[in-house]
Amino acid sequence: MVQRSRVELSVLVLSLLAWHCGGEKPPAEAVHEVLTPASRVVTEAEPLGPNDARIAALADATNNAVIAQAEVAWGRARDEHLRQFAHQQVMRHRDATLEQSRVESALGLVPSESDRSSALDARGQQEVVRLLKIEQRDFDSLYLRTQLRWHKEALRLFDSELVPNAENGELKASLRKQRELLASQEEELSQLYGMLGSPPFGPDALPSY
Repeated sequence: MVQRSRVELSVLVLSLLAWHCGGEKPPAEAVHEVLTPASRVVTEAEPLGPNDARIAALADATNNAVIAQAEVAWGRARDEHLRQFAHQQVMRHRDATLEQSRVESALGLVPSESDRSSALDARGQQEVVRLLKIEQRDFDSLYLRTQLRWHKEALRLFDSELVPNAENGELKASLRKQRELLASQEEELSQLYGMLGSPPFGPDALPSY
């Protein structure tokens, strides 16, 4: 059936009213189109994939970990540029978390925890403890090293698993936005790393994820 505009449908309705009052009878096809609810175009929600709930949980865990670590840096970093960056991280990832929550609510998607998302949560908490315990004079260097490694691993996770494996279009779009946020922050971290100088830590000073 041809989809008609609101104006065309209004004309058809008026034609029906005129016919009812003694005017010329409109075509039978038009009568059927106005009176049948099926003439409305309804777009069904795109279905969720079997792994979308687990993927959402991993994305949530990533955002939560970055927020928790950045909140520590916001209060402990000695360099003003790094404090400002940490503040921006908190705000950006809170926004990303809210957007992800809106998508999940709209889709009726309940994130499903897995061993991997639980492990990601645990590693994030370990990093927070590490950042809280270190001497403040060494904090900036440690935070930069931690965040550079964390962002590289998060980007690898989004690129290799989360984005390509998400089946729902809205969820995939949300994940792509989060991926772009991580990529832009990695660039900022690299610039800060170069500006503040090489930290006094060897390559094995931090755990590899």
